[in-house]
Amino acid sequence: MKLEDAKVLVVEDSVGMQSYVVHLLKRLNVQSIEVCDNGKQALQRLKSFLPDVILSDIHMAPVDGFEFLRRLRECRPDTSRGWTPLIYLSADASVESLRAAIAQGAAGYIVKPPRPEVLRIKLLQAMNGGEAFSAAT
Repeated sequence: MKLEDAKVLVVEDSVGMQSYVVHLLKRLNVQSIEVCDNGKQALQRLKSFLPDVILSDIHMAPVDGFEFLRRLRECRPDTSRGWTPLIYLSADASVESLRAAIAQGAAGYIVKPPRPEVLRIKLLQAMNGGEAFSAAT
C-alpha cells in the first residue's frame, strides 16, 4: 500500500504534537487523516472510520495507549484483513515501555518527535506487514 492511499488515525493528547504529526503525514502525501485526543475518543471514532494504520501516544487520559490497543483488539477481532497495525508514538523512551509495546503486539514504536523519514519507513512497514521495530527511533 502507498502512503497516499492510506487512512491514518492519530491518537494524541497534545494539540501541538497533533499538528506536527498531521503536518508530517501531509508532507508524506497521506490524504486521509483523522485525529483523536485519547484512546476513549479513538474507540468511538473507529465505529465509523477504518484506518489502515494507527499512530498512538502512550501516556494519555482517560484511556492510555496500552489500554486503547487492548480494547481495540477486544472489540475488533482479527479479520481476513488482519489486525489494524498500531505504531506507538511516545516521548517515553524507556526499555520497559518498548518491551510492553512489543509484548502487546504493536506494529512499531517511534520516540517523539518523529523524524519524517523514520515515520515514512515505519508506516510503510506496518501497512505492508513488515517489522517496524528497527533500530531507527
